[in-house]
Amino acid sequence: MIRMRAFFMLSMLSISVGTAQHFDKNLTESIAKSEARSYYSDIFEYREKIDLKMGKLAFEVDPRLQYIKGEVTFAFQPLEAVNSITFDAHDSLSIALVTFKSDTLAYEHQNHTLIIDFPTTLSANTIDSITIAYEGNPPLGPRAGFVTSQRTSAGDYALYTLSQPYGAREWWPVRQALGDRLDSVEISITVPSQFKGISNGLITNQFSQGNSTTTVWKHRYSIPPYLVALAVADYVSFQDTIHINNDTLLYENYLFQDQANEIGQLDALKDMMRLFEEIAIDYPYPKEKYGHTMWERGGGMEHTTNSFMGNFSWELQAHELAHMWFGDLVTCASWRDIWLNEGFASYYTGLTYEFIPKVQKYWPIWKQTRLHTITSKADGSVYVYDTTEVSRVFDFRLSYRKAAYVLHMLRWQIGDEVFFSAINTWLTSPKRKFGFGSTEDFIAHFESQTGKDLTEFFNDWLYQQGHPSYQLFWEQKEGLFSGELYQTTSHHSVDFFEMTVPIRLYSTSGDSTDVLFEHTSSGQRFSEPIGFKVDSVAIDPDLWLISDNNQIHSLQEKNQLNVFPNPAEDFINLSYPGPEGTIFSIQLLNMNGQIVKQTNNLSLSFYRLDISGMPTGTYQSIVQTGVRTVKEKVIIY
Repeated sequence: MIRMRAFFMLSMLSISVGTAQHFDKNLTESIAKSEARSYYSDIFEYREKIDLKMGKLAFEVDPRLQYIKGEVTFAFQPLEAVNSITFDAHDSLSIALVTFKSDTLAYEHQNHTLIIDFPTTLSANTIDSITIAYEGNPPLGPRAGFVTSQRTSAGDYALYTLSQPYGAREWWPVRQALGDRLDSVEISITVPSQFKGISNGLITNQFSQGNSTTTVWKHRYSIPPYLVALAVADYVSFQDTIHINNDTLLYENYLFQDQANEIGQLDALKDMMRLFEEIAIDYPYPKEKYGHTMWERGGGMEHTTNSFMGNFSWELQAHELAHMWFGDLVTCASWRDIWLNEGFASYYTGLTYEFIPKVQKYWPIWKQTRLHTITSKADGSVYVYDTTEVSRVFDFRLSYRKAAYVLHMLRWQIGDEVFFSAINTWLTSPKRKFGFGSTEDFIAHFESQTGKDLTEFFNDWLYQQGHPSYQLFWEQKEGLFSGELYQTTSHHSVDFFEMTVPIRLYSTSGDSTDVLFEHTSSGQRFSEPIGFKVDSVAIDPDLWLISDNNQIHSLQEKNQLNVFPNPAEDFINLSYPGPEGTIFSIQLLNMNGQIVKQTNNLSLSFYRLDISGMPTGTYQSIVQTGVRTVKEKVIIY
């Protein structure tokens, strides 16, 4: 079956691009996040249902000391009658005083949990506030939630926080579970006068007293607690403006003194902002700012209005900016759903290469490098089943690259216009805007927007594992092109990926035409009249699909053994498609004729043979099929 597709053409931006480095080797944001401390999953069993409203936070810190003193006040609303409130607070923090109205309250603080008892039961839906004074030495470690360090490159000192996913409680008492957001925050940072204290939002006040300087920041947008952040160093600030939706936005950047010459790389972000406002919705924080603050943790972190950055490469700038929509405006409902944050930010990074003219040459490279990473292993689901391992939550291959490519494939399956429209309504939905979204919610939303049952697509690509490999056998007789398309899967959790597979037919003169084949079963046949002699064929030449080791043969080669990759290092695939295509046994012989690998009792058309650890050299494979014995040379390197 051939399906015609109408593409939604986005207007191209005539944009100049600076000399920023375009590619990170591994987008080290994932490293910074995945090396955070692994405490527990995001299933928090708070004893009471309480909605935090506003946070007024005051911190005293010195980047030369691993120490914090603070006072946090929360306005809150019980959702049911309660007689206590629970916070997450690391045991290294000493609680000095808890006050509620005019009362000093008793509390229990152990196992990183702070339980505070009220003097009387509080009624549901009433607004109250509570204040917690504390101090202490947050736990040490290069990837802890609160880090102070002497910068080896300059000899001065710096402090920064990284709360995602479970690090907030290391430096302030908070209810850090996903599902609750603060309506706004006021953050007061007192530091020695030679330093600057940086946070979310805008500066509303600044004053000095003795040898200290206090800076007050206000962020008047809803924010998950893990996005509240501090950075302290001897920063130099640069202010500029960005044009957004017929208005201007403050563009504020804080760089280390010895890195001020890197400010020129930041002009590229203006182009990214224009693109994201065009293909998504308006910037979510227009009354405040966007900007960056340098840190030395590597990679970046998307704190609302202020991304902390380890470098200013093109991809890191684009990725953290995209998070303002995907992760900050709409936040994953659980760390199981982290792909809704990281996959979107990764994909929209790729879209800068597709739609910004000066960097469009990188778009094919972006796709190729992602596919190489994704298919480097045969397993792995995008959806995170075990959130206790932070390295799994922020798995670079799965939560970033495979998740991004699943979105790319979804776009291919439903078309550009529907895809981008559905994403924008996802972002603007009243229940998700400045709220949370789950994988299940995302699937239901896209099914309602497209009118299609997408259960199988998402089940295969989000919840299950692996990817397909395709084998196409074709011929052309009297102008009629015919083909048989076979599929094997890299992991047993999916027996078949139903996909629209693009196949391009080329003539000797360079003419080409595309066949869009609705592939619903392995070995499925299709045919189409073609007005030129087909010279060669390509499967998915524009890289819309996650697949690897795709093979193309003439129809006369059907029922022949295909061994790929060859040469190989870790495994070889043995494929014997067609009506006779059944592999019953496999032997691998060395050059002395000795059997070094043997697999019997099979009844398959495809088998992946593990050769990892075997000596390099030339081997002979002997495959017994249903009708004959087939031999093929194999080279292991």
